[in-house]
Amino acid sequence: MKHIKPFRDGEPRWFGKSLGEMRKVYRCVDSDLTESQHISMGITIFEPGEGSNLHSHGTSEEIAYVISGGGCSYGEGGELLGRFVKGDVIYYGQGEAHKHVNDTEETLMLLWMHPVAGASLKE
Repeated sequence: MKHIKPFRDGEPRWFGKSLGEMRKVYRCVDSDLTESQHISMGITIFEPGEGSNLHSHGTSEEIAYVISGGGCSYGEGGELLGRFVKGDVIYYGQGEAHKHVNDTEETLMLLWMHPVAGASLKE
C-alpha cells in the first residue's frame, strides 16, 4: 500500500511543444514511481486557454475524471468529440486520438488512468 499526495509525491512534468498546448502533469502511479505493473494514473492541469496537442495512448484505453473546471475534447481532423465539466467522466477507446482544451475561465484539472502496458504517450 502507498499513500500518495499528488502535488507533493507525484512527479511533475511539462508536456506540450508550444504555447496553447502546454500542460503540467503530476504522475502519481506508474511502474517507476510505485512499481505498478498494470495502472498508470496522474493529474493534469490546464490553465484557461491551454490544451494538449492531439495524442493517443498506443493500444490502451483511457479514463479521465474532471476534478475542476471544464472544456472540450477534439479528435483527429479537429472534430468536436464532446464538452465536459466538473464531475464528468471521459472515456477514450483503445488508441483513440484526442485533444483536451480548456476554453473556460477556470483552471481545468483532470485525473486520468490507463493501463501501463502499451500506453506510452504518442504526440
